[in-house]
Amino acid sequence: MGQNLDEQFYRILQKCATHPGFANASLEEGSIKHLIVEEIDKKENSKEIYEGIWNKYLKPIFDIIKTDKDSKKALKDYKVMVRELSNKYLKGDK
Repeated sequence: MGQNLDEQFYRILQKCATHPGFANASLEEGSIKHLIVEEIDKKENSKEIYEGIWNKYLKPIFDIIKTDKDSKKALKDYKVMVRELSNKYLKGDK
């Protein structure tokens, strides 16, 4: 990965700044995301986990946003990502 995840998250949020629904979801789920990041950071393989999150979730969302900043699919996919990561890292689902 050429960029660190903070830069990638920032770019995604920057691209979506004009979409209020996405921004609201980001803010509402921000505390959950922070807890997820804390749990991932505790893992020895956190770098690989973050790369997997980028490849599975964030890169596809970013690609959608590049062509359609108002994409409802991007917002839906983002919410799915937060829910799945929350289930995996906060609730212990496998």
